[in-house]
This record gives sequence, C-alpha cells and structure tokens, in this order.
Amino acid sequence: MVNLILGYIVPFVLIVGAGILIKVYRDDKVVKYIEIAVRAAEQIFKGDGRGSEKFEYVSKWISDQFKISENDLKILIENAVYTINNGGK
Repeated sequence: MVNLILGYIVPFVLIVGAGILIKVYRDDKVVKYIEIAVRAAEQIFKGDGRGSEKFEYVSKWISDQFKISENDLKILIENAVYTINNGGK
C-alpha cells in the first residue's frame, strides 16, 4: 500500500499540481528560470545523495529573483526535476 502511494499517487499529485501552477506562472519567467537553475544544480552538485544541496541551491537562487511561495516553488522544482529526468527539454 505504501509503495502504491509513494510510487503512483504522490507523483500524480505533484504533476497535476505543477500543471496548475505552470498555468498560473506561464506569463512569468519563473518556470523557465527554475528549469535553468535545476540544470545548473545538476552540473554543480555531481554525485548521488546531493538532492538537498541541489534543492537549496535552486530554492535560494529563485527566491532571490522572484516573489513566490515556498510551496509553489517546491512543486515547480519537483516538476522541473521530473521533466528533466524523464527526457523533457
């Protein structure tokens, strides 16, 4: 049951939530900048187990550039990571 929740339901909620947020922020540069920052973090912090460093890097950089809630930022970062890890642009 836990595997079902963590494997399917949580990613679905993140993707649906991110889709709604992307529509809200579509006229803003924030979504594109998050994708750029995530790609930069992937290059800067190489190796396994460095996800929290990558997240902090992206979160700080975006928060310095844009006014965005912490929750929205987290969802948009997760969506960017998911997109990149699954062959997105």
